[in-house]
Amino acid sequence: MFIWLLVVTLAVSALVCFIATRFFDKPIGSILTRLVSEELSFAWHRYIVVVY
Repeated sequence: MFIWLLVVTLAVSALVCFIATRFFDKPIGSILTRLVSEELSFAWHRYIVVVY
């Protein structure tokens, strides 16, 4: 029972992270573009949002 609780908790947290990443994809990109140069913001955005 304890193992299932861990598995379900991991699955729910992964799903929430995936949804949050997709929801905030464009705002993160625009904020990074304002803070750093264009080339650097592209790399940072890719590093933050990469979903395997």
